[in-house]
Amino acid sequence: MKKEFTTTYNEFESFRELSKIQSKLLEEAYHAYLNAYAPYSNFRVGAAVLLENDKVITGFNQENASYPCGMCAERVALYSATAQFPSIKIISIAICCQTFDLSENPPAPCGMCRQVLHEFETHNNDQIEIILGHPKSKILIFDSCSALLPFGFDQINLKRNP
Repeated sequence: MKKEFTTTYNEFESFRELSKIQSKLLEEAYHAYLNAYAPYSNFRVGAAVLLENDKVITGFNQENASYPCGMCAERVALYSATAQFPSIKIISIAICCQTFDLSENPPAPCGMCRQVLHEFETHNNDQIEIILGHPKSKILIFDSCSALLPFGFDQINLKRNP
């Protein structure tokens, strides 16, 4: 039996269409993006995480000549947020990276970052809003990581049947 999966998201043409909180978070991600350490790929990414206590924690991609040693901006921001505030729920994450054609959709998180977001949603027992964009391109907002990773791996997958 063939089944179909569809996803929904909101699309905006500019920062002016966002709520104040969403706009501020995307602006913080943009500032982090400007500081990204990407000497090998030249692909800069910044992320900003909004916590339930209204703190914003940012991160940017960290490349390394030994490629597996690098870290994506999303994971830098998420891990930093939970290291500083381990019991505080994550509300939203904004991700900003360069786009070459400003009419195209902004790039989405890689598979590993989607899986990490899925884990944090499971840990939070709540959805995390995902904002993708750049000041000069359109902005996409997803209500949850499940819109980007519909069949995420979680602790249920680790349980063995007798």
